[in-house]
Amino acid sequence: YYYKKITTMNNEQEQERNKPDFLENTGKQITKKIAMAIDLSAKRCSNCDKKNEESKEFCDYCGEELRAKDTSEDDGEQIVFAGRMIPSFALLKDERRLSTFKASFWDLGFSGFILRRKENIIITTQRIFQFSARVMSEKLHCLFLKNVESIYITKKWSLWKLMIGIFLCINAFNSVPPHWGIPNYVVMLSRIVQILIGVILITIAKRFILTVSAGNIKTSISFPFVGMGKKRAKQFVDLVTEHVSGAHKNN
Repeated sequence: YYYKKITTMNNEQEQERNKPDFLENTGKQITKKIAMAIDLSAKRCSNCDKKNEESKEFCDYCGEELRAKDTSEDDGEQIVFAGRMIPSFALLKDERRLSTFKASFWDLGFSGFILRRKENIIITTQRIFQFSARVMSEKLHCLFLKNVESIYITKKWSLWKLMIGIFLCINAFNSVPPHWGIPNYVVMLSRIVQILIGVILITIAKRFILTVSAGNIKTSISFPFVGMGKKRAKQFVDLVTEHVSGAHKNN
């Protein structure tokens, strides 16, 4: 009895699937998913809110520089962080996400890369989020743009990286004496490797610390950029300054 009943139910389900309405609805769902995938890959202009192709760098409508479309507005207006312990945050009314700055390998250094450290800055039209992740801890700092009083840049040198880099560059020409009987190409290769390592250390020894402050140290957000990140540092300062002035006007 139960075998016949199950067989009958399976036959009814199979007939239901073969109906034109079912096939049509399935086709609509597939088309909708494809359209959503294409829409997620599009870039939305922050100035005129028009959609452009993913390969475009500037808006076809107003000429503004394009940024990758933020999908947090479509997914319940949530800002999701990369950590496991920090919850996601909902966007406020009339708030939209502007940009995300992620610390690169050069910003974190070799030790930070090995320990899988993370440093992210998320800027919206009303707030700045700083997310930091270590091996055993995570930290989130939020600062409202209307409370920002100053933005400044501090240049710092890592003395040990600078000295080791200079030492490697100078010592490269004296590291392997010719009379040791080592082939010339091996000597040249070792010197080139030492010089490259020295140049890299000298390059990453200089970094810029960008600080957005609301009046005191406890209400400030800092983010490191190495010397080769001047363009990103300028984008960060311009973006924050522009929306800080707008937040003060609205306040």
